[in-house]
Amino acid sequence: MRTDRRAVKTLLQAESAPSRFAQRCLATCAVPVGGLALDIPCGAGRHIETLRARGYAVVGADLSADLLKEASRRSGQNSSIQVNTAFVRLDGSRALPFTESAFDMVLVVHFFLPGLVRRLSTLVKPGGYFILETFGAHGGNHAHLPVKGQVRNELSGEWMVVEDHERSVRSAIDRQVVQFFCRRK
Repeated sequence: MRTDRRAVKTLLQAESAPSRFAQRCLATCAVPVGGLALDIPCGAGRHIETLRARGYAVVGADLSADLLKEASRRSGQNSSIQVNTAFVRLDGSRALPFTESAFDMVLVVHFFLPGLVRRLSTLVKPGGYFILETFGAHGGNHAHLPVKGQVRNELSGEWMVVEDHERSVRSAIDRQVVQFFCRRK
């Protein structure tokens, strides 16, 4: 879990720019008036400004209190974007405190747990979007990546897949690095 201060410092240094995949997907999304996005885990908030600039009010969720504090600090730096942002500390491996169809967008970058896609996909409103980009296969983290087809199989409800990229990991052929973008029907 990301509560260790050394891990937080490493994340703050490594995760400053938004994911190019997420940015590309977000550029194609039609944002409804009053649209609400969930960024989980939001880390230090590297996607918060991009979501806000697109017109979403944002809920940033993460396990790390230190990262949430940094995300909150960063989100207050750009006063030209007047969109609501809230932060909540939660553990993505446990039950989530949100109602079904609560969000117009759910964004997940560099995070994956079995069953997470199923739980998060129920939070997306009809017509809303779900973007998932797993982490790369560095060190021993490949063991926590999904198997081929797992992300698509975990979707709950009817979806239109916009982009789906899976790449096998050399050190664990059954595991996949995934970039997945879909819209709920």
